[in-house]
Amino acid sequence: MTPFSRIAQTALVCAGILAWTYPLHAEETALGFEEAAHLAATAQDPALEHFDARAESLEERAIADSALPDPTVRTGLANFPVDTLRDVQEPMTQYQVALRQEFLPGDTLALRGRERHAEAAIERQKKELLLRRIVFDVRRAWLDLYHAEKSRRIIKANLSALQNLASAQTGAFASGGSSSQNIFRADLEIALMKDRLSALAQHGKNAAAELARYIGAHANRPPVGELPLLNEPRAPAALKEALSAHPAIDVERAAEEREEVRIGLAKEAYKPSWSVDAGYGYRAGGRADFASVGLTFSVPLFAQGRQDRRLSAAIKERQAARLNRQSLLKDLERELDIALADWHELGRRLQLYEQAVTRRAHDAAQASLGSYADGRAEFPEIIRDRLAVLDAELTYLDLQVDRAKTWAKLSYLAGDTHE
Repeated sequence: MTPFSRIAQTALVCAGILAWTYPLHAEETALGFEEAAHLAATAQDPALEHFDARAESLEERAIADSALPDPTVRTGLANFPVDTLRDVQEPMTQYQVALRQEFLPGDTLALRGRERHAEAAIERQKKELLLRRIVFDVRRAWLDLYHAEKSRRIIKANLSALQNLASAQTGAFASGGSSSQNIFRADLEIALMKDRLSALAQHGKNAAAELARYIGAHANRPPVGELPLLNEPRAPAALKEALSAHPAIDVERAAEEREEVRIGLAKEAYKPSWSVDAGYGYRAGGRADFASVGLTFSVPLFAQGRQDRRLSAAIKERQAARLNRQSLLKDLERELDIALADWHELGRRLQLYEQAVTRRAHDAAQASLGSYADGRAEFPEIIRDRLAVLDAELTYLDLQVDRAKTWAKLSYLAGDTHE
């Protein structure tokens, strides 16, 4: 074996070892997958607090809207003579004070309070939906950051090997033992690898910026060196059952309950509203004072143009909310079916890469290296086989990350319902 061959072989073997065994970062400073999700879920995010403020506002309005309207007081001077301006001249002259209290139809007040409580429930479920989405987005961003860091580590190790090969070829060319084509090919692959490193650096920065939106300065911490152990999802039937408790479904369910209350309000409008009046009239000159009591109520004579239309509209709104919930549930079921199919298919591909593709790519690279040392292979073949090893390692990493993202999608859809 020539000295050049020994150098090339050593460089390539070291590249493979570094790509697979060297940790990304020290574990004590690294950011974990679930730690990032926990930090995002417990952070004081204005987007989440907005829903709390809205819900609390509606709860306060529920109390206010279910209370009786304020009574009204009327005072006046009746039948006052303007010729003498004496309150004892005429027997009907009175100093009056009256109190009026209105009562809305039937259970309107209680239903108004329930309507506000239902709207508050919608806001709280919207918060839960956003929170679940944030956790999902943070998990995906962490996986993107991990993918960028691990890919850079793998490419850098292989870049070092190619640079050693290029240096050896340059020395061999100077002594007439190699051609310029080999040097150009090695330089081309080195340039392409450097470009891939630049692109990965950009992707890593984008992922870190996405994380920083939710976890702040913790996004500056590097990801841990290995992916978390992902448990197998539960049976499809159990996952689909869990979809009914998805916050997006709960939002529509709360909206449906609000429309149910509005139907009740529309029905109450058929009942008359009424008010009670009580008055007292003081007469000067020792005359007897007057007291009066009255009852006023509405007569819904034109129900066809008002109450009937409002009731019909409320019933249609409830039907629309119910259909929207059913449609959304079907959409979630479709997403779940796709995620489960991806999970199983990615698992099969990972097994194939673990048992065959990656190992055979390494074996082929080693075989071409031995053939080159014996003079039975050309330098481009070494480059091609080494690049095949790099592609196999990166594809294996892609599959790992994609499967972890699928796991995150399953958790988003059905909650953390894993075995």
